[in-house]
Amino acid sequence: MNFAWALAELQLGFKVTCVHWNKAKFLWLKPATRVEAAWCHDPELKALAEKQGGVPTLNTICSADKEPVSGTWIVTTGWIPAQADLFADDWAPWDDTKNEQSEPDKLPKAGSMENCAKLSNAINRLLDT
Repeated sequence: MNFAWALAELQLGFKVTCVHWNKAKFLWLKPATRVEAAWCHDPELKALAEKQGGVPTLNTICSADKEPVSGTWIVTTGWIPAQADLFADDWAPWDDTKNEQSEPDKLPKAGSMENCAKLSNAINRLLDT
């Protein structure tokens, strides 16, 4: 599946991965929100939040990479795709139960009209931006 599919899946709240990464790595969309001062550990962010009564944030794509030796998950906020990722056709759903990519032959088949409508709306939002 291509990058447009991956973006639509992210907008629907699903996690995705790319087979060519060849490691335990997945992406998810962190939706826009408002950061409150009480949540902040970063002094600069806390100062801004206190001054403004919170700091609005934008949607951002996050990635999680599993370190092969320690097994620790490292999170990056604000993931930016490489050109190889943009043009890749090996995007796949992430399987939380296995901490790995889903097997293509075990992927859910096209579902209900409700799911089709959600996907259609997500694609239309992508095309409008």
